[in-house]
Amino acid sequence: MMFLTLLALMGVLDICSSQCRTATDWGRSFDKKGWSNCGNTEYVTGFYRNTNRGNNDQIYLLEHAKCCKAPTPNEKRPQSCTTADWWRVLDSNNRWALCPGGRFIQGLYRNSGGWLRHIEQARCCKPNNLPNSYLHCYDKDVGRSFDNKGWSSCDDGYSMAGFYKGTCDRLYCIEKFKCCSMNEGGCRMANWWRAFDKKGWVTCGSSKNYITGFFRNINRGSKDKILLLEEAKCCPAPSPDQNLDSTCKTADWSTVLDNKNSWAVCPNGYFIQGIYRSSGDWIHNIENAKCCKPRNYPNSYEACYVENIVASFDNIGLSGCKRYGYYLVGIYRGGCDSLGCIEYLKCCRMNVDECRVSNPCKNGAQCSDLRGSYTCKCKSGYQGKNCEGGKMAQLDCRQREKENPKSRHGQRQFSTGIRMTDKLINTMLTVITFSARPQDSL
Repeated sequence: MMFLTLLALMGVLDICSSQCRTATDWGRSFDKKGWSNCGNTEYVTGFYRNTNRGNNDQIYLLEHAKCCKAPTPNEKRPQSCTTADWWRVLDSNNRWALCPGGRFIQGLYRNSGGWLRHIEQARCCKPNNLPNSYLHCYDKDVGRSFDNKGWSSCDDGYSMAGFYKGTCDRLYCIEKFKCCSMNEGGCRMANWWRAFDKKGWVTCGSSKNYITGFFRNINRGSKDKILLLEEAKCCPAPSPDQNLDSTCKTADWSTVLDNKNSWAVCPNGYFIQGIYRSSGDWIHNIENAKCCKPRNYPNSYEACYVENIVASFDNIGLSGCKRYGYYLVGIYRGGCDSLGCIEYLKCCRMNVDECRVSNPCKNGAQCSDLRGSYTCKCKSGYQGKNCEGGKMAQLDCRQREKENPKSRHGQRQFSTGIRMTDKLINTMLTVITFSARPQDSL
């Protein structure tokens, strides 16, 4: 069992680590003229450079690319690609070299020279079902990190759509990355840049959208005030209810967030659609939340988990529910009152009524919704999870023996037509049991 469990665990680890990888082959391919690329369903999210060589800091010192798949559910989606012409763009200083709208760097083409101006083209791609636009972008300052050996990357959930060349032609003069997120599932960014600087409500701006994350500005240390919360990622309810209006309640957080290490959450079954702040500058001045759910949805969640944003929300960028189909229902204040002390998010799935949405029960069966599932009460003569099958005669063991006498004489009949003796089966089980024992080397 331990052997089988280990195999299962290895499978889980492989799935978890398969979203991103390091393309080490760039260490050779980018030393000479030609293309260096990620895989067919991957996008560049960062670069690893070698030791800075000062006046001789040439582009061959770009050694690796971090290549990541698109977020769920588009991680295996075929790409739509185009070639961005940078032949003249990087001949000048203080210039952006960018992909067309909605696309992300999948590869770079360099000429035979050794300087930034010799990066001539980019292969720019997107999942073929997504629009020619981004959900959200920001400029990642790599002016310091890219001066030294090591990684410079976009934040989680973002891929590179271009980079900025500064005042010279050496590799270290890549000063900024254009980091963008994919415009998936009808989500949009609600602009709170001015509205949340003062007392009042900020919302998704639509009664059909619900918050899944927050974008914050640069952390200002002791002056890390809540006005630095600039945008909210707002997404529609799951299909086919994305156009349903919502029913809402106001959650009173006026005293909840006065305390350190405390949760502020919506009523059960409701999701955050907006927040209200008073005239102060700190977390405890977030006084209310607008909590909503699609009309006719139950007062319960299908599933919930806690998203850890302790590290990500200390820095500029988007922090939110990473699991697909989850929405924000609460925030956790840690041990201080500044914006960066929002440390955890409670994320939940909407409890979709499968009976109403798709009516999976067949042949006139009665459907009953459960949390995350459903049951079917079959009419007489039908069986199966969805009552899809006709009633089958049930034969007891004695009846089977009468119809298959050889089963009483040391042989077992399998549906494949293969007959195996009890002795052979016992031998196989002994081998399997031995193989399943913990190995001394593990």
